[in-house]
Amino acid sequence: MLDQLGKSVRLSRKRLRLTQHELAREVGISRKTLVRIENGSSDVGQDMVDKVLDYIAESERHEPLECIFDYVRVTFPMHNQERLFNKVLRIRQEFFAEIDSHQFGYMGVFQLDYIKVAYSAKNDDRGLMIELSGQGCRQFEAFLQAQNRTWFDFFYDCLDFNCRFTRIDIAVNDYKEYLSIPTLLNKVLRQELISKFDLFRFNGSGRISKRQQEGTTIYFGSSKSEFYIAFYQKNYEHAKKLGLRVEDIPIKNRYELRFKNDRAMNAILEYLRLGSLTDIILGVLNDYLLFVDGKRGVKRKYWKPNKKWQFFIGDVGAVKLVTEPNEKLYERTRNWFQRSVAANVKMLEDIDDMMGENTVREMIDEAELSDKHLHIIEVKAMEIADFIV
Repeated sequence: MLDQLGKSVRLSRKRLRLTQHELAREVGISRKTLVRIENGSSDVGQDMVDKVLDYIAESERHEPLECIFDYVRVTFPMHNQERLFNKVLRIRQEFFAEIDSHQFGYMGVFQLDYIKVAYSAKNDDRGLMIELSGQGCRQFEAFLQAQNRTWFDFFYDCLDFNCRFTRIDIAVNDYKEYLSIPTLLNKVLRQELISKFDLFRFNGSGRISKRQQEGTTIYFGSSKSEFYIAFYQKNYEHAKKLGLRVEDIPIKNRYELRFKNDRAMNAILEYLRLGSLTDIILGVLNDYLLFVDGKRGVKRKYWKPNKKWQFFIGDVGAVKLVTEPNEKLYERTRNWFQRSVAANVKMLEDIDDMMGENTVREMIDEAELSDKHLHIIEVKAMEIADFIV
């Protein structure tokens, strides 16, 4: 029983992407106590166990359907970087590292992990651009939270500077698995989809020896157009990334609406007008996709809507925008070290012990840190509130 509890805590900690030290700090217990809980020790008080379980339960609590902003790109017809950082992002520019990057034709980029600000030459009308990837959105939500702002406030602040939203991704996370995406793919192939889109594509993988599927993705529309939709099995992606079983991942599917250029601008203006994403998501899905059940001997135009699709669409009417603030910056290096380097370092240290040498420690001591390394150390030593203008 205690072993199973410990395993459950370890799996939850991994899903939350927390180290033992981080989880113990969040809960308010010592790391040694958490280690004993994860190892199934019987000498830990029930009050300590309850604190850990309550924290995990609260952190993993989700509605069946939730929506998030998963990519934001917005441009500004100006070159005043100070105003952008102080009035729009409201994050101190000094903590962004300047890197040489010509993405989208810009001259360079200021970067704070996944939060990027690109700048152009003074005579270039591209001006400035804020780019937030999926992880960038999660990190920026931590800053918004510290600033007591919301996405709604941020978008309004952007409009004050005559901005253009050039790409917006809205993702609906499905924790209930309303739909079987492989089944939807089969329905598409059987022409049991009525859609404004003419094009679709799909990909997936599996293991023949285990008769096991490893995730399916369907794209509706062209990725080159100003709007398209992607349905995919998010649990397979997360399971592979975290090294967990698919069954241990809470989120099952993700349904993404990807807007570009004028469609992105209109989506944000509509969001600001309505104050909610529900009608936008529901309207788009109803307008572009209708899955039906084919019936032999009945003309296609008389086929009835699929009941599972109708049930899903009905519950989309109650979907809410949520935030998932991530205060961790520059975790990529640590994750890369754990994934690709840690085992080799441990091997070399064991060899040092066996040979009575200290070469690994000497190599580390002699290594020279670049400006980028020093920047990351400075950033990691700070609290989110310290970055706020």
